[in-house]
Amino acid sequence: MDIPQIRKLKPALKKFLKKFDHCFPRKDTRAHLPVFVSGQLSDIPEKSVEPIALNAGVPVRTLQEFLSQHRWDQDRARDTVQEIVRDEHAGPHSIAIIDETSDVKQGDKTPGVQRQWCGSAGKKENCIVTVHLAYARDGFHCLLDGELYLPKSWSGDRDRCREAGIPDDMVYRPKWKIALELYDRATGNGLHFDGMTFDEGYATLLTGTLPVVQRHDIPIVAFVWSDPVEQRSLAWYDAVVRARSEDEVERMKRLPYEEWRRGWAPHTVRATDTDPCAPLSPAQVRWLAAAPNVEIGGHTASHPILAQAAPEQQRDEIGRNKSRLEGWAGRPVRAFAYPNGQPGDDYTPETVKLVEELGFDFAFTARHGFASSSEPPLERSRLLMLAGISAAELAHRLSYSWRR
Repeated sequence: MDIPQIRKLKPALKKFLKKFDHCFPRKDTRAHLPVFVSGQLSDIPEKSVEPIALNAGVPVRTLQEFLSQHRWDQDRARDTVQEIVRDEHAGPHSIAIIDETSDVKQGDKTPGVQRQWCGSAGKKENCIVTVHLAYARDGFHCLLDGELYLPKSWSGDRDRCREAGIPDDMVYRPKWKIALELYDRATGNGLHFDGMTFDEGYATLLTGTLPVVQRHDIPIVAFVWSDPVEQRSLAWYDAVVRARSEDEVERMKRLPYEEWRRGWAPHTVRATDTDPCAPLSPAQVRWLAAAPNVEIGGHTASHPILAQAAPEQQRDEIGRNKSRLEGWAGRPVRAFAYPNGQPGDDYTPETVKLVEELGFDFAFTARHGFASSSEPPLERSRLLMLAGISAAELAHRLSYSWRR
């Protein structure tokens, strides 16, 4: 949105933000909220404090103090957002979206910063990680909640935490537990979800994810590619990352199918049960398929870029995967997800025809957007909440200002 568009929305935005007055004890503090929110909705490339303040014509230090020093009740603000969604946007087909995001940081003072896996960089970096919960229903979507992931190194050093402003009751929890807390908080505020989507895989689907979705009676589809399951090997890209680099994985993805297979084959690694990247076993797929509210979906045999494969190679990858999964699950596999999933780049119209011929009822792309009934059933959009976007950008994408 540009400045003239935001100005036209100013009366409605002002009325909406009045709902949060009770979160700010002082009137002068409250007055800075519209400036910050307008900056987040604007088309300026950077959403940090300095460019927002300069764009709005207010002193940078004033806006910095609003966020870092002035007292306002962020828990009440979050609860107010969830109550608005509950009262004004609740209904059938509501989806909870869970994922993490990460930001590279310099130094060691930012709360939670340490060298850890950073999705935005595609490698281990000095960064922070946060976990988020979003809500989607038909044409409406918004961010509901988010919380810092506090590593063990920070949690065990309470003096460092106090110096960084981290309260004593914030301690280390695995990311899936943080996600569950966000979900519980939202449902405690009266929100209801008919389904949940998250970025998950490997055998941790059974140990971390399944108990959570079963506890809350949430239906899920687990998309499984079958060669690692059958061969008890790591995913080809996990093996190549360990042997070479993320850059090499990206290069290999764009090779012709046969050259791609020859490229990663020497790096094949046998999976051990203790490896965090270990795939499911056939028995685990069978057990998962029998669990309540779980459907198994196809994802090819070896996860190639299908657009780089000839039609007969695509048919083999998709058909062999479907056959193996149905053999293990003991029931038809109706759903499919295109590897990587960008139309044209990662799959072709020929691929869609093959998916239909092989008996799938619906399929998901990685085209950014929310699935709707007007879309072709074999090319559904989905919202990707990857780790490569900042918390501010995540909120921006999930607001009405996200260009679709």
